[in-house]
Amino acid sequence: LNRGDMFWSPAYFANARYEVPKNSGRNAAFASALWIGGIDNGGTLHQAAMTYRQTGSDYWPGPLDTLSGGTDSVTSASYDKIWKIDRLNIEEFKTNFANGSVQNGTYTVSNDILTWPAIGTGNYTRNMAPFVDVNGDGLYNPLVDGDYPKITGDQMCYWIFNDNMIHGETGAAPLKVEIHASAYAFTCPQITDSLKALNYTTFYNYEIYNRSSTNYTKTYLGNWDDMDLGYYEDDYLGCNPTNNYGFAP
Repeated sequence: LNRGDMFWSPAYFANARYEVPKNSGRNAAFASALWIGGIDNGGTLHQAAMTYRQTGSDYWPGPLDTLSGGTDSVTSASYDKIWKIDRLNIEEFKTNFANGSVQNGTYTVSNDILTWPAIGTGNYTRNMAPFVDVNGDGLYNPLVDGDYPKITGDQMCYWIFNDNMIHGETGAAPLKVEIHASAYAFTCPQITDSLKALNYTTFYNYEIYNRSSTNYTKTYLGNWDDMDLGYYEDDYLGCNPTNNYGFAP
């Protein structure tokens, strides 16, 4: 989802959607969300957090104005999407651009490559979704220059969201943060048995930008997780600080 939370589908009777392995019908988690909180110079708490959207959302799609830290419903609606790119799509595009099929229109470029949110307009940042700038002109132009998304893994999802609209979940003051998020995974069919867990692992990356004029102190960031591993009433959590991981048995 592109409003700070993931793994579940509010529109489908709040069902879990994090299925591992794929097509197994088993879900390792019910819901998860990014939580951020910090104190401004006057001692006021600014916070963005999500659970189950009981009273609304704290996060909204889209970037923030780099000067004012503001946004609007039109900008938010234009970024209300998650872009998904496969490495195979990129290699196919590169091949067809090299042989002229992109330029002459005989090859149809995928919409996710065409609309990849690489750079903003106006006062919005020129550094959003990573891309390969073939001719180094600082612009994203796949049809003319052959530019294409730069992804991690064999499939990557990318989305942009912020916390500077209504805070229906926490009711707290916004931080005016802009988050560039990606989720990615690998497929390695020839990998050794001892490492095959990689094929069932998803990775997440958040780049968080403070678009306000406030330097927050006592700032904490974390992931809230409802780890419904199997039956939802027998979940336990643990952590291993030495090796920097948590687990749900």
